[in-house]
Amino acid sequence: MSTLPTTSTPHRIVIAGGCHVNGWPIGKASGFVEVMLHDCHCENSSTVAPINLRNSSSLLQLLRQQPADTVILQFGNYETMASIKKHIRAVLHLGRKYHCSENSGLQVPPDTLFISTLPWRLRVLCKLAYGYTLGHIPPALFDARAFRRQCEQLLSDLEHLEDTPRIVIFLSPIPCADPLINRYRCQAAQIIRCLCDAASPRLPFHVRYVDSAQVLGITPQITQALHTRVFADDLHLNGRGHLLLGLGLATILQTNLV
Repeated sequence: MSTLPTTSTPHRIVIAGGCHVNGWPIGKASGFVEVMLHDCHCENSSTVAPINLRNSSSLLQLLRQQPADTVILQFGNYETMASIKKHIRAVLHLGRKYHCSENSGLQVPPDTLFISTLPWRLRVLCKLAYGYTLGHIPPALFDARAFRRQCEQLLSDLEHLEDTPRIVIFLSPIPCADPLINRYRCQAAQIIRCLCDAASPRLPFHVRYVDSAQVLGITPQITQALHTRVFADDLHLNGRGHLLLGLGLATILQTNLV
């Protein structure tokens, strides 16, 4: 059983990320965060979840109010699930008048409204083609450049805190059984790893990259046997997966604090 060093001020840990930080789908009390904290005997902690890199302001606000010694970041799952279907619907709209919203970021030229002017038989064919396309396009689109920029921005924001943490642990996206989403998550993991290696020497805190697949004792390429061993479904860990991840992180955390 690992134990955090005894100091006059309790070591404070903040964990931020997606639904796995909240223990989904088995419940927060049994999730990897609680397993890790229990194994480390840490009683001074906070979680910020579910959030993604685009809305990390709540994490920064918490750290300004309650500085932390260690920050654990579990990002890359939501970021690799951005749907492109809404963009196709917006462009093809199938006869519905389209209004560009300020938040959509889409600029649709007037000539894309042509579908509504077609004869009804051609409109039917367009709708059939549209439905077929939506059923066969990749369900996610990963913007690697945007993801890297968001990671860099978060590290920069942490660097400029009045009280910076001692250690920032970047946990790679948790592998999943969906082959396409898993491919994007592996790509995100590589970005995080390279970024940590490059940024660590110039930052006022230690940055540690942790490979979640390695902690779980699995390969990034998920087989059926691995699926049933640590996954509750195609995207989320089961109780055993949360337990393995929590115990592995506790060991890593203790190593970084000694």
